[in-house]
Amino acid sequence: MNVGLVSAETQIGVRAQESDDSAAIERLVSAVFGPGRRAKSAERVRETAQAAPGHSGIACARGGAVLGVCRMWHLRAGGLNALFLGPLAVAESHRGQGIGAALITWCVAQSAGAAIITVGNLGFFSRWQFVHAEGVALDVPVRAERLLRRPGALLDHAQTGLSPTNGHRL
Repeated sequence: MNVGLVSAETQIGVRAQESDDSAAIERLVSAVFGPGRRAKSAERVRETAQAAPGHSGIACARGGAVLGVCRMWHLRAGGLNALFLGPLAVAESHRGQGIGAALITWCVAQSAGAAIITVGNLGFFSRWQFVHAEGVALDVPVRAERLLRRPGALLDHAQTGLSPTNGHRL
């Protein structure tokens, strides 16, 4: 299951997403982002991406309640495959406790050095070595300063089962 504790004091842990987490994830993401989340550019990317549950992290309380999620997706980039990070969502009642940071740290560790793309604030994501994704573009509109990448080896298609593409578009 690969569990890491966010806080020994509160017994909040991070583990890999499992198939029976889907309903809890949907409820949490809907509560955090509201109905407008479907209009976000990152949501357009996820619509055509393949989920990477083994790379996606769930933060749970001792009783099993899902308190946070950081999802990862397989994407094609630069002729090979990368991972797309998002959404990152933490229950309002548990924000400010480091759960989001723990989830990202866990997901980055699970990526085994693969390149990761996300849409977000560089000031927040720079602690995980994210930089502006110059030379990479999404097939959906996104402000260039919010398109970020974490340098790493791009996954080859044999690892993900996806076919390589041409160009640098996702």
